[in-house]
Amino acid sequence: MRPIPQKLKDKLAKDPFMKTCVYTRKDAPNHNCRGRITWEHAFSYSGRQINEAWAIIPCCEAHNSGEAMDKRYNEFRALERADIEQIQKKHPKRDWWQLRYHLRTMFIK
Repeated sequence: MRPIPQKLKDKLAKDPFMKTCVYTRKDAPNHNCRGRITWEHAFSYSGRQINEAWAIIPCCEAHNSGEAMDKRYNEFRALERADIEQIQKKHPKRDWWQLRYHLRTMFIK
């Protein structure tokens, strides 16, 4: 587990998106949130957590671990905020376009 660098923490703390669990949306699985907001690293690359704003999402404690967590939904929400072109250039070993397409078919009805 990589700690979030202070500069990134400060940036995320100012972002209104980071104040509410992503599972509060009506289309989210298991959307009954419980506990304080925590920050979840939705992705790892080459065995290390990605410490970039797009890859960190807000989850209540119940959705950041345990049975209520849906890792694929976390990835979906992170990629919906991301600039896929930039990610693909920075992390080329993965097909981010295909992954986003796949996750959208799972979660966008």
